[in-house]
Amino acid sequence: MTGDGTAVDQSQVGAKLARATRLEELHKRQAAVEEPSGARSGDTDAANAPAESDGGSESGEQSERDEDSNSALLAAELRIRTLKAKNREQDIKLRKRLALWSTIFVGAQLLMSNVFFGVYLFVNRENPDSQVMIAWLTASVVEVIGILLVIARSLFPVKNGNGQGSS
Repeated sequence: MTGDGTAVDQSQVGAKLARATRLEELHKRQAAVEEPSGARSGDTDAANAPAESDGGSESGEQSERDEDSNSALLAAELRIRTLKAKNREQDIKLRKRLALWSTIFVGAQLLMSNVFFGVYLFVNRENPDSQVMIAWLTASVVEVIGILLVIARSLFPVKNGNGQGSS
């Protein structure tokens, strides 16, 4: 599924991409062949005269070229959509991984902070300094909130009117 709700069949994508590649190569070869022949012809009216008298063949070729061009454009658009869908999938995977490791890190940070705080209280059980305890707990809370805030902003950037993340 792409972001706009359309299903992407990988076999169709591959077939259309292969067709687009063949059409691009064909157009390049035709352009290379037509360019020198048009440059050699000194009389453009004489060169165009047979084409005008046989209008059915020319219009058939033109409609075929238009159809091939449209197919190539559609294949290129499909290629872009497929790349965008893959990019979104990769972003989601990276966000999940970052969220998991960040949660583990913050949990370990809290655990270690509490262990060291317990050791401090055990060592100074007779007369613990209240300023040290307040500073320690405050620093731990601020650190955890700060880490989580930075992570949340990187995972879910705020969009402005242009659809771009704010900086």
